[in-house]
Amino acid sequence: MERFWSIDVDYIELFSVSHLFYFTVFILCIIGLIRFRESIRRNSNAWRFTILVVSIFQQFLLYGWYADQMGYPLNEALPLHISRVSLILGIVYLITLDKRVMNVMGYFSVFAYLSFLAPAKIHPPFHALGWSYLINHVITILLPYFASIAYDWHPTKESLKRAFIWLIVYTVAMLIINPLVDGNYFYLTDRPLGFLQPIPMVIYVPGVLLAGLLMFWMYYYGFNRLKGYFRGRE
Repeated sequence: MERFWSIDVDYIELFSVSHLFYFTVFILCIIGLIRFRESIRRNSNAWRFTILVVSIFQQFLLYGWYADQMGYPLNEALPLHISRVSLILGIVYLITLDKRVMNVMGYFSVFAYLSFLAPAKIHPPFHALGWSYLINHVITILLPYFASIAYDWHPTKESLKRAFIWLIVYTVAMLIINPLVDGNYFYLTDRPLGFLQPIPMVIYVPGVLLAGLLMFWMYYYGFNRLKGYFRGRE
């Protein structure tokens, strides 16, 4: 229990056992989503409530750890990283089933894929923040597919445009907030990969937005090609 809640734990390394463990759990969850898609469709509200409870548990785990171990530092603990924003949007969607919320959250979820491929400052699986990371990113990625299976949601070109506008708004907001709290939200200051560090901000930020737009388009086309496979009826 001491290690689970400790502040003195090293981050995982790329392609380490911990990294591979997270990736394996993620793949198993995708398989489970496909395997139980008929149950999800028949019992959508029960599954929805379960995912909601787990999501809320993750919020208490994450912010409880920050409050207890670090006194809730504004430079790290605010719910402003895009993965945290995405899960909060997911919680709102699970409560309201408002497709406008999923229209943004679904596209924002593409950044969670990058975190699984190249985790930056992630705690190991035996740590509270490791659990928080895994729950957050698995739900963030799989919730749009759950919404497709259970409630026939799918991304559209119009929602892509609106999500990209929100990405611009979010990025500008982080550019303003980061200097105020000495933060690194959206990894705009301390970049997740070493080769990105020397790039000037005036080049890096437009590059991030262009990369985000490209990933949004890839997500739109990929999701709509795969949605029949997840639904199992097209």
